[in-house]
Amino acid sequence: MKRAASTPELPDKDAQEAIKPPKSIKVTSSLDEAEKDISAVAQETNESLKKMAPDLGKTKITVESAEETETEIPIGNNQDEALEEAIDPDAPVSDELIDALQATEELDEAGETELAESDEADGLVNTDETEDAEGIGQEEPAEQPIPEDNEANVLEDAVTDKAIDDIVAEESDKLLDADDLEKALDEEEVEPKSPQKGRLRNFFRSIWANPAGRWGVISSVIILLLAVIVVPYSRYFVLNTVGVRSSLQVRVIDGGTMQPLKNVKVSAARVSGQTDSDGQVKLENLRLGRTKLLIEKRAFSSSEQFIIVGWGSNPIGDFTVSAVGSQYTFYVKDYLSDKPLENVEATSGDGNASADNEGKIVLTLDTGEEADDAEISVDLSAKDYRTETVKLTVSNKEAQSVNMVPDRKHVFVSKRSGKYDVYTAHIDGKNETKIVPGTGLERDDITLVSHQQDNIAAFVASRENVRNGSGYLLSTLYVVDTKDGELVKIDQSEQIQIVGWSKVGQLVYVKIAAGASGSDPKRHRLMSFNNKDYTDVKELASSNSFNDVMMVADKVYYAPSNIFQENTATGLYVADPDGANLKTILDKEVYNIFRSSYDILDISTGASWYTYTIGSAEGAKVGTAPSSQYSRVFADNPSNNFSLWVDTRDGKGVLLNYDKSTKNEITIANRSGLKTPVYWLNEKYIIYRINDGKETADYVLNTDGGEARKIGDVTDTNGVDRWFYY
Repeated sequence: MKRAASTPELPDKDAQEAIKPPKSIKVTSSLDEAEKDISAVAQETNESLKKMAPDLGKTKITVESAEETETEIPIGNNQDEALEEAIDPDAPVSDELIDALQATEELDEAGETELAESDEADGLVNTDETEDAEGIGQEEPAEQPIPEDNEANVLEDAVTDKAIDDIVAEESDKLLDADDLEKALDEEEVEPKSPQKGRLRNFFRSIWANPAGRWGVISSVIILLLAVIVVPYSRYFVLNTVGVRSSLQVRVIDGGTMQPLKNVKVSAARVSGQTDSDGQVKLENLRLGRTKLLIEKRAFSSSEQFIIVGWGSNPIGDFTVSAVGSQYTFYVKDYLSDKPLENVEATSGDGNASADNEGKIVLTLDTGEEADDAEISVDLSAKDYRTETVKLTVSNKEAQSVNMVPDRKHVFVSKRSGKYDVYTAHIDGKNETKIVPGTGLERDDITLVSHQQDNIAAFVASRENVRNGSGYLLSTLYVVDTKDGELVKIDQSEQIQIVGWSKVGQLVYVKIAAGASGSDPKRHRLMSFNNKDYTDVKELASSNSFNDVMMVADKVYYAPSNIFQENTATGLYVADPDGANLKTILDKEVYNIFRSSYDILDISTGASWYTYTIGSAEGAKVGTAPSSQYSRVFADNPSNNFSLWVDTRDGKGVLLNYDKSTKNEITIANRSGLKTPVYWLNEKYIIYRINDGKETADYVLNTDGGEARKIGDVTDTNGVDRWFYY
């Protein structure tokens, strides 16, 4: 066959109709094996035609056997439509396509000729051709019965096999040529897998290569970023998408009293929290943007509104809610000064309210289902004060006045039972508790020293009836917990004198070793005990005796005697309560230490006098003795900005309060028999003792004012006073 010209004219419509493959090819055979061979060949023909012209129409090869079986194998899609879509009249036709079409035409002609001859020889009528000849609508003639002559069948099979072999051989040659040409074209130019991606890539490359286009892209990006930054909703959408979260802070107050409300539920963006005692709550991990804020509390109207949650922390501010329940009013004052107290909280069930600066509390409760005579219990509490409970009926709306008492108990010794018992009680005399029962074996030299801020006290007594080898009754040192009465034994000796407590809970004391002779160079021992670790009892120094020992500003000052220790260095030393930071102030024996003021120590060495300022490196020698050789015993308050001491003036005891910042002191009590021990119950309350021959009692006063009040009668006990040695 001659190759067509390189750019042939497209065939006209009649020519296109002429090269159409038949709608079906019908092949008959009397043997099953021949039918299988024909089906296989038809299958291969189908695949080959798809490769040559994938858009060809649908052609069926029908195989009929002597047993009147028929097999149809689809070859492609609808032929007419495929040809119309595949052939563009305006486009040049490639040589390969022309060859493929010609091969198809020759294949069809050969197949039709061979099949027609075969049908004619067998006496079969092609129904498709009969219909084309006679016209549509006429009845289709019935097929003639197949002869049963075996020789005819053998001849038929031979003719059919030869025709099919010729068709397949010629078609295979054409397909091989087409495949070779296709491979050659693929090697010359490989088409991209994704034409769309390639076109987009080329499009952006062309824009970026153009300066105007490049600046247009940059400007668009800048405008987009500005839109994200400036436009809130765009900004919030982008930030939420990348996982940015924010928080908000809300304060809820009572719209009637303008006081903060506690335990109010606040919700926003599926996150909830409850307000604290200051009415504040912080919600974390919130999505940015517009959201609804919901505030709910029982006996109050709910409040909701939309807010904008921005980036970072969002202090939303104050929100007020209105009371809808029953309201009860309380006025709270200090027990001694009678002044109103702020920061007092009233609670009943889930209802709560706080006092204003006038001590007024308005508590709102949900009592809708309660009877008028039902009882309501309201607790009023504040820092450093005892919780007071008020009971009233639902219908009782009268204002209640409540005095608040310090929560720390006073500790004292009383012999009202005939034994020296240790008690605790609140300063109004309530809740008195015996925490250490007496044994009846105690001497009358009992010592009791409270810590200035912790609920513990040092207690020395001979209550265990333990004696040394000479039959002398030994004293025992205890630390007692004034809340639960726990008694811990610390030490035991012939004599124990307490020097003082440090602020961190270290107790310093001197003991005389049990059984030691008078000439023992270590008969007196300066000891330290840390109440944080009850096993930590440490010896700081030892001597046959100490000339003087005192605690000043959490430092221990001590002067050992040189009696019975001629080769031992003596002087004045200072150290921490645990023995650390030991320093020498004077390197000669000191006989007396007098604390003439809060910051000054007067020191006597017998022949000379020195003055020492607390915290300095060493003492300075002075020419004469001080005008008063009286040592003051100071008691610091918990904040360490005020200090108490007792003086004797005109036969009366005078209690003075020294201000460390101004270095001035004021008189806060003046009474006959006023004496030590004195100590701070808290920052405002002071305990002092009266022993005037008429009574021995402990009194309390408030530095903010008001009259002093008697706590109760007590047994006079030793405290931290002037040093004496045995």
